[in-house]
Amino acid sequence: MAISIFENVGTALSAENQGEASVYVLNEDQFEDFVANGRSEINLTGRSTGSGSNQVTSFTTDTVTSGTYTFANGNFMGLASYSYPFSVTLEGTYDELRWGTDLDSVTVIPEPSTLVLMGLSLLGLALYRRKR
Repeated sequence: MAISIFENVGTALSAENQGEASVYVLNEDQFEDFVANGRSEINLTGRSTGSGSNQVTSFTTDTVTSGTYTFANGNFMGLASYSYPFSVTLEGTYDELRWGTDLDSVTVIPEPSTLVLMGLSLLGLALYRRKR
């Protein structure tokens, strides 16, 4: 599980108003502990790095102090390989992507195939009901 936090996106930046991107990598036990403890940003950012359930597997932070921090011009942090003291590779298929302004308002962006399957199911139910 990788959780990204972006601050001050789209605003003019300075030393006093920095743009910051952080990526936290958690294994299944760490994510379950994070959820069980309220899913708060403070709970996430206060964790040390390691393999324990109350830690994060790895994290990295990038800070920008001038210009405007946006996703459009490519000055955001991409997902790559992180290591401490072992390697975690974030390559392959992403199960789901979520977007929100804070951790409590994050919503799932469904896969297109899930929407198609749901639509076909509803169509089938409507046709079945019409026949009766």
